[in-house]
Amino acid sequence: MADIIIQMYGSGTGGTEDALANIDIPEDGTIRGVDWSVHADLDADTENFRTELSFIATNQLATNDSRGIISRVGAQASGTPGFQAVSVQKYVPMNIQVAGGERLYLNHIGSAGLAVDIACLIHFEPRGGVQRRSARRR
Repeated sequence: MADIIIQMYGSGTGGTEDALANIDIPEDGTIRGVDWSVHADLDADTENFRTELSFIATNQLATNDSRGIISRVGAQASGTPGFQAVSVQKYVPMNIQVAGGERLYLNHIGSAGLAVDIACLIHFEPRGGVQRRSARRR
């Protein structure tokens, strides 16, 4: 069966933004991959952001042994202040079984005043369809 692409989107302005976006898994199936596309305006020294896709509604970015994070991205500016547009593109293949109704969250932490645009595309393969019944019906 073909993958369904589910986009999660959020824009951040800095600080802690838990549950910036959330979705419910539409039906039982498998997450086959996560495709990140993040654009940020890191225009000051040490400005940074970290974003995660998670089963948990509060960020686990600085938590040891967290089992809720599915994938994460981040970036930091270093050097002379000025306009530093940063783009992060990342694809992570995976094979995570999920049940319909499970909720996924985008959690984000960024420097104060940071402008960031986050798109996380989830490649989802639904289990779907009815299993073939006995051949006796032919």
